[in-house]
Amino acid sequence: MLVLISFIFNSCQDVGQEEPKVSSGELEVLVDYKGLKVNHKGRAIEALNYTLEDYQKLYLSKVSSTVGRVNATLETVSYPSLEELVIAEQKALENYPDLYNMNDKDIERIREDFPELTDEQLAENIELIEEYYEKNLQYDIFLEILSISAGTESSLVSRVNYYGGAACGEEFWFLYSRPTAATAVMKAKEQSEKFEYDIYGGNFGQTKSDAFRHAAWNALIAKYYADSKKDILKGLTLAQEFTSIHELCNEKDGIPIMIKRWIFIIIFLVGSIFEVWLKSKRKRGNFGLPKSGWNVQMIM
Repeated sequence: MLVLISFIFNSCQDVGQEEPKVSSGELEVLVDYKGLKVNHKGRAIEALNYTLEDYQKLYLSKVSSTVGRVNATLETVSYPSLEELVIAEQKALENYPDLYNMNDKDIERIREDFPELTDEQLAENIELIEEYYEKNLQYDIFLEILSISAGTESSLVSRVNYYGGAACGEEFWFLYSRPTAATAVMKAKEQSEKFEYDIYGGNFGQTKSDAFRHAAWNALIAKYYADSKKDILKGLTLAQEFTSIHELCNEKDGIPIMIKRWIFIIIFLVGSIFEVWLKSKRKRGNFGLPKSGWNVQMIM
């Protein structure tokens, strides 16, 4: 059995040298994940070894063969819409514990997955445990994505229009590589559009209504992602990185950059920082984990 497990691991480590393959294999023994013994039963071992490049290579291969395009590239194939990515994300999340809002069921699942660790050891290794779950989440989300039909460049702009303006695959891969980020972006998109409608009566192109919507969108991405991760810097970083990618896509398509994003993000969030700091000493779950939250009533 040990020889077989060793063979599986060695085979997966060479995945970058040839086209990766999706497998639904199950292991009925504990495996080592960066020093932690984890019950990986029912989960694919490939999930622990695949990189973003492996997923991109596999996606391109699958989509190209489906539509009969041997010369397709990551820039010319289409991707799931933001809404479809969120659905895949939410479906996959059902199979994993929420490490930031743990209930008794989540805690028991973590204990079962890491049976050799005490609660104190679970708390000490929570970041590595989160990394393990995110690796599996990426794999499960990818399987959901493959079930969505995709075309080529003719449908690219209509399907990957994540927030107005130009569309590009970089937006998709950025969100895909950060499970739960798509949900934050989607929620921010819907709420900022609602604000724009309430204040200006709708969107009127390159006007102050559009600038306001983009500013609110930036701030809300930071707010919602920080809320899900209980970390202000993670929220700010995600908002800055994703909206920068989005604006670069717009710029390639000849659409002007609307605003200086950081100015609006800082203004919008400064009123919440003190409250989040006060809540940062609270405990998360039964593992003694730090917890913080947001309470901006106007955007809840």
